[in-house]
Amino acid sequence: VTGATSAGPNELLRWADEFFSSRTDSYGFWIVASRDAALAQFLTENRAELVDDSPHMVVECSGIRHPMASVSVEVVTDERGHGAFVAVAAAGFATIGASAGVWPVAYPTAAAVCADDVIAVVAWDDGKPLGAAMGYLTGEVCEVIHVATVPQARRRGIGAAVTAGVVVEAQARGATVATLQATEHAFAVF
Repeated sequence: VTGATSAGPNELLRWADEFFSSRTDSYGFWIVASRDAALAQFLTENRAELVDDSPHMVVECSGIRHPMASVSVEVVTDERGHGAFVAVAAAGFATIGASAGVWPVAYPTAAAVCADDVIAVVAWDDGKPLGAAMGYLTGEVCEVIHVATVPQARRRGIGAAVTAGVVVEAQARGATVATLQATEHAFAVF
């Protein structure tokens, strides 16, 4: 809750406990230390573990609508979808320095992206895969990760479409809350 409230750290912690207690076994705070110094100090004093320092957001799944109609967003269920997911992730993340060889190793088979607690989606346009995203489900929480668009299709809303596709599917599987983490290249999403 970066700068969005005048609540003190104790009140934020109480609110978070109430909100997340029925949804998951654990939760985290994502803060901008330069703007949330009191909260950062409070969490440090209360032995919170710093896991990551990139921005995140949390949304209620019910507030997310089905993806835009200009592309078809499909849940990966087979080798065709798996291959498209891996290809889009490799192309999309190559522009920020990620090795294309990481993706087929991390997700070697369709089963790796089709487990009950994993959602992978691909955006298709005229038979070509243009975007992809993944979500991991833990209880009622879906963590959206690996949002990628091939370079030639950027700035068309495809990243938003695949993100929404993951969240819509997560809600169908019982998630009530979704989290999204951004690299510095995706800060504009927030």
